[in-house]
Amino acid sequence: MRAHDWSSSPLGPPDGWPQPLKTLVGVLLAADQPMFVGWGDDHVLLYNDGYAPMLADRHPAALARPFFDVWPEVRDELTPLFDSVRRGEPVHMSDLVLELNRPGRPPEAHFAFSYTPVRSEAGTVAGLFCACIETTDSVVAERESSAARNRLFEMTRDLFGVATFDGYLKTINPAWSAILERPHEKLIAHPFSDLIHPDDLATTADVVATLMRGEPVHQFHVRLAWTRAPRRTRIWPKGNTSRSA
Repeated sequence: MRAHDWSSSPLGPPDGWPQPLKTLVGVLLAADQPMFVGWGDDHVLLYNDGYAPMLADRHPAALARPFFDVWPEVRDELTPLFDSVRRGEPVHMSDLVLELNRPGRPPEAHFAFSYTPVRSEAGTVAGLFCACIETTDSVVAERESSAARNRLFEMTRDLFGVATFDGYLKTINPAWSAILERPHEKLIAHPFSDLIHPDDLATTADVVATLMRGEPVHQFHVRLAWTRAPRRTRIWPKGNTSRSA
């Protein structure tokens, strides 16, 4: 920023900047978190070292240029947000998804950020201040982890499932149908107690009662019936469907 030719910038030399702009630039330059200021009607862009990697090959040419000249591909998505700030309304988003053109990176990018109106000495909104974090890597990592969990859920021979206190299975993996030789639709359509061996209903009821008290159950053994007529033995108390087991 010290080496920039400010005489060619719409902001002019820093000595003549309004005090609110000087103050914010001092704040962002002292911060490690990515930050930028968009000043004036064109949101002239001033940013710190933390923000520079987000710009990729647009840095350092982006300095002191209108924001949407730097990021033309996000004009439609961000203009309504900038307009809100211009009306004096702060904006915060925990996951904004944008399609960016950055060499060597996938176009999908995720950001958590806040836009804060910045007022001039006269009290009018003269710009916006942004503190932001790019979360693309963590979002992609979580997506890949979730996909791996889903593959395990689908492929394992163990029985995975979620049952709620209304006494029904809500989510089960394919192993249930393969081992019990019953269609998925029938397994979730009937009470879970229909699958339990009669001699193990009391044990299961004790486990359910423990879970309903909010206490964990780490392991218990129960036999499941392959084929038998449906029973209507209740092991879940009536009227309580607020917790999952």
